[in-house]
Amino acid sequence: MNTNIIEYIIKNKKIKQNEIAKSLGVTTGQISKWKKGEYISSKRKQQLNKLAELFSDNSDWVDISITKSNAESWFKYINHLSDNANLNIKEFKDNQEISIPPIFLILSSLGVEVPKKAILINNPDWKNFDNSLSTLLISYSAILNWNSRHFYEISNDLDILKTIHAINSEALNIAFNGLQKKHRLILGIKENLFFNHITNTKIRIRSLIQKLLRQMNSHRILITEDFFLLINESPDWLSVKLSLDDKEDNINNYLSYAERKKLESKQYDTQLLESLHQKVNTLLKSQSLKIRLKQKSS
Repeated sequence: MNTNIIEYIIKNKKIKQNEIAKSLGVTTGQISKWKKGEYISSKRKQQLNKLAELFSDNSDWVDISITKSNAESWFKYINHLSDNANLNIKEFKDNQEISIPPIFLILSSLGVEVPKKAILINNPDWKNFDNSLSTLLISYSAILNWNSRHFYEISNDLDILKTIHAINSEALNIAFNGLQKKHRLILGIKENLFFNHITNTKIRIRSLIQKLLRQMNSHRILITEDFFLLINESPDWLSVKLSLDDKEDNINNYLSYAERKKLESKQYDTQLLESLHQKVNTLLKSQSLKIRLKQKSS
């Protein structure tokens, strides 16, 4: 969804373009430009929102939630699912007007028919929907935790922080990668739209990570992680990896990614040699036993 504010006013408030122009003191030509997507200043946006009688700056969200009270009910619903899943997603608590609407906007863009009225908490008829949406929130939490662990202490450089912020702003989009087919079916997500969404998200994230790596190299910052795991692995895998990392406090934490890979390779070679050594010993023992048995029988 990408409802233009001018279109919203014309459709929902039944106000014509020339009336909008007169109300704001601009030409009808300017209204046409805004309708076609030309940038609208914050001052003009406030005037248009007031004219549209919106309770939110996001007209797409208003289209979905319809009323302010219904929007607040959706917020309560999402918070309930988050609390039930024992998630403490800071983004939800700090600024719900910004953090929660995108969940429904993305779902809508993926073909989900969001109910006109907010789902009641603990409604048994929506239990499966609740569980599937909770899965998305769990994935979202995992992505945010992963980003917090691996990106935010890289540098205080403003350009690097800007890139990191751009990566983190895609966390919800990445989280959809954690939805299995059964959950997508329950939510009503259309498969073709889902795979297009995941593909486009990965393209954007890959480009941002490549940019981040170039910035780190230019600042001679040690690269200690494979940042592409964010899009190459599922949120579940990232969550498990985080829990395992919490238990580790050894030299690996102080090695670069390249050094860690070399160490893993040497450890693998050592394990392989030990395995071969054990097999050879087993074969030799077996052969020795056969010789002794043969000698006894003769």
